[in-house]
Amino acid sequence: MEGQIVFENQNFSFGEFASISLPKNLKWAEKTQLFVKDWLADKQTFQLHTSGSTGKPKSLEISRTQMTASANATLQYLNIPQGISALLCMNPDMIGGRMMLVRAILGKWKLHVLPPSSEPICSEPIYFTAMVPLQVETLLNSSEGKAFLNGIKTIIIGGAQINDTMKARLSDINAAVYQTFGMTE
Repeated sequence: MEGQIVFENQNFSFGEFASISLPKNLKWAEKTQLFVKDWLADKQTFQLHTSGSTGKPKSLEISRTQMTASANATLQYLNIPQGISALLCMNPDMIGGRMMLVRAILGKWKLHVLPPSSEPICSEPIYFTAMVPLQVETLLNSSEGKAFLNGIKTIIIGGAQINDTMKARLSDINAAVYQTFGMTE
């Protein structure tokens, strides 16, 4: 079983996605496609960018081994099964987005990819996602957003610290929520 990547209701295996000419409406995903292609070609090092959550954003080189170990640790710690439906709604060119791609490939997930926005809502059922605090806060401020969050089994929030107000509001949703902070710095 191979995972899938879904852009605007178009399903591709990760291998197909790496080799197709992207439709014009998906040109924003060219760097994502290049990363997937390099990963599937067994590239051993990747130049990635941090969010800057603990200081000035940085460019750094991370090995495939490090990314694989991190992804596997997340999958095991959160007990995320293979083949689940997940959402990538963060910038896929930053470390958080790239790690979602690695987790999805290793976990053979069906990964729905949305362009980064402050209010990411997917019409499909989602088991796992990673978001930044701004996205979660925006979703908590609408009934549609709260309903979406309540339909997710597990959420990790990274890229910036979660304040006490958000922590209190998160206790009102059904999802298991974990904060990840400063993972690469």
